[in-house]
Amino acid sequence: MQIGIGAIGTGFEVLEQLMTSPEGEITHTVQVPQWVTMDRSHVFIVFDIYFRPLSMSDPFHVTDRNGLMSRSGRISRRDARCTTLLGDDDQLYALEGDVRGLRTDDEVVIEGALAAESGCDQGTAVDVVRIRRP
Repeated sequence: MQIGIGAIGTGFEVLEQLMTSPEGEITHTVQVPQWVTMDRSHVFIVFDIYFRPLSMSDPFHVTDRNGLMSRSGRISRRDARCTTLLGDDDQLYALEGDVRGLRTDDEVVIEGALAAESGCDQGTAVDVVRIRRP
């Protein structure tokens, strides 16, 4: 078996090649490589020697040393209760914090930390630290 990592919507890189137990099981710990960027959701993928996918993790968010991630996208909802960003990775992000000046359909790049809670009923909650226009 092979284990790889890749960003959603892009290719992947092989990280490790492993042998299964006689029962077909594997247990292994893989570190996220230094070259992985914080601007896209990523997945781990397990595939056979012919590169046929066998299993994939849920998408996860890579952060920098300060716990911050970055996402580009379009503001898909903006009202008194909730502001969401539809990321270029097709994931929905619920923006918390100072989002003044944003309007629906604005193209922006946000930087922030994953948040525990959100006022929105959907999307990954992000405490926004910075917003910029691309």
